[in-house]
Amino acid sequence: MKLKLNSKLSRHKAKLFSLCGFNIKNMTFLFAGILFSEQLISAGVEYIIFGETFKHYGDSVFFILLANIYLYYTNELGEFLLDLNLHAEAVD
Repeated sequence: MKLKLNSKLSRHKAKLFSLCGFNIKNMTFLFAGILFSEQLISAGVEYIIFGETFKHYGDSVFFILLANIYLYYTNELGEFLLDLNLHAEAVD
């Protein structure tokens, strides 16, 4: 059975949702991985340039920005799955 999907989904949302397998848990792990990777890269660059790591506002700003993006996309995924469940038409 194939499902006829609505065309309201933009290209970047469709790519992100398919990357995560339309699963919010996988999206959570993806964004946590992005945050962890950025922190490791940032600490490595600070250590290479200055010889030590230090706290600065860039880490907090990046975390807040990534958290807002995560909340936006999880909400959009939930809305998409709900809309798909309520309004999908089966096509043979």
